[in-house]
Amino acid sequence: MRCVLGLDRPSGGGATVDGEPFAAIANKPAAAGALLDAGWFVPSRSARSHLRVIARGAGIPDTRVDELLELVGLASVANKKVGAFSLGMKQRLGVATALLGDPQNLVFDEPVNGLDPEGVAWVRRTLKHLAAEGKAVLVSSHLLSEMQQTADRVVLLGRGRLLGEHEMAEFLSAGASVVVSSPSIAALVEHLEGKGLTVSGAPQGEGEDARSVAVPEGWAPERVRALVGETALEAGVAITELYTKQSSLEETYLSATEGAEEFQAAESREGRAS
Repeated sequence: MRCVLGLDRPSGGGATVDGEPFAAIANKPAAAGALLDAGWFVPSRSARSHLRVIARGAGIPDTRVDELLELVGLASVANKKVGAFSLGMKQRLGVATALLGDPQNLVFDEPVNGLDPEGVAWVRRTLKHLAAEGKAVLVSSHLLSEMQQTADRVVLLGRGRLLGEHEMAEFLSAGASVVVSSPSIAALVEHLEGKGLTVSGAPQGEGEDARSVAVPEGWAPERVRALVGETALEAGVAITELYTKQSSLEETYLSATEGAEEFQAAESREGRAS
């Protein structure tokens, strides 16, 4: 992210914002805004003073400062010193700073780290609102359960390399399976395997009469469910349960990046070796 914004020099390659190196863009505040560190504020300044200093340096009117303080919910503490702010309040001020130039592109690094549930929900709503306005919002986060609720596209990185880029729904569907339960599960499994489907043991939390049916590459889970239902009907086998088990973003991510982790516990490596 720092390389994209021209704050660090990459060891190789390059990065552009809307087709140009960020350093070459004349009106940088309108091109991109960023929140990379919620602790970089001058503690003795008030929230309003902080925004005004940056706004004036960028030729942005003070009216924009008051507008943003209201937007992020800091209007009532605008004259309070930032050093007395909670982490959540600093994150809100950081978002306001990023939005000063009304940029088309926004970059946020770990925006919900250390926040309470209310702060996390506020960040989520704000990011979705900005994206709905047509802005490009790039978020880096290790809190995958939160990103599953927030992002519509996912980019996977491992050891500094791009491993993949997907629509969130598409990425999650790759880890989906179809769960089927039947009092005659052995007979049903035989017929399903005869149709070329791969059937494995009972999923965690399910009874002994349940099985997991893999979704073949290029198939939608709905197609597998339909085939399972048709097969059961043809075989005269009753089904008591049939649904799609959706993997979480964390589960799908770990599966997709296996072997690309930068750090691995010794027991994890030994387990794979054995």
